[in-house]
Amino acid sequence: MYVKAYAPHPLLAEYIDSFLYCAMSDLEMDLIPRGANQVFFLLNERHTATDLSTGNCYGSRFFFSSPATRHYKMLCSELLRSVGVLFKPFGAYRLLGIPQNLLLDNYTDMRDLLGPTIGTLIRQLEDVSDTPDKVVDLLQGWLLMQGRNLARIDVSRMRFACETIQRFSGGMPVAALAREVAMSERNLELHFRTHVGLSPKMYSRIARFSCVKEAIVSRRNPDWAEVAYGFNYSDQTHFIKEFKRFYGHTPSHYEQRKQDLADLR
Repeated sequence: MYVKAYAPHPLLAEYIDSFLYCAMSDLEMDLIPRGANQVFFLLNERHTATDLSTGNCYGSRFFFSSPATRHYKMLCSELLRSVGVLFKPFGAYRLLGIPQNLLLDNYTDMRDLLGPTIGTLIRQLEDVSDTPDKVVDLLQGWLLMQGRNLARIDVSRMRFACETIQRFSGGMPVAALAREVAMSERNLELHFRTHVGLSPKMYSRIARFSCVKEAIVSRRNPDWAEVAYGFNYSDQTHFIKEFKRFYGHTPSHYEQRKQDLADLR
């Protein structure tokens, strides 16, 4: 897969990690939860993508990808090229104004989310679909306008909550997090689901798994019991179950797959 990243405009950097142009080299995609939302515009005019675990088929060209709570394997009808907006966990709510708890584990056509007002942007994107840089420029301009129109939305407390979870590698108990952000556990849960789309506990689980991935990516034959202990999993069985949920395979399969890829170099 070929990937090119674009830094967001300074006024968007608080809410967006990056814009990304991707050109696939395989019809199958492994999608791993990252704890945040994304918007994609597919440069291909016609396509379908099928979730191999459920059989659900998607054909939208401009769509919102909500936070995932599990690994997905998608089979595409052709090699896709896309431009994506990778939001920070609270960024989509701040810039789109849509409660994120309505969108969990789903791919939603942007027209269904924002109505006919999005039609002009879609036509503009279609007109420049052969030039990823221009697609990025259009999306940036649209999101800057969205940000101005929705300036009243305040995500500062949930930003702090997300940053705290990440700082503790997903290991802070929800009760302690609620005290840290001066909210009741109930209010924290409600606000987190609205702003991020996930519960604080699920977001913490994904954050911890992301830290596991970073820790093992350069290791050869990691000691999985040591990894499980180092990231405070209750036992190795729990660790393997979480790993399979988010990665789609067991840790031993991960190591074999990494070795197979290394042998191809």
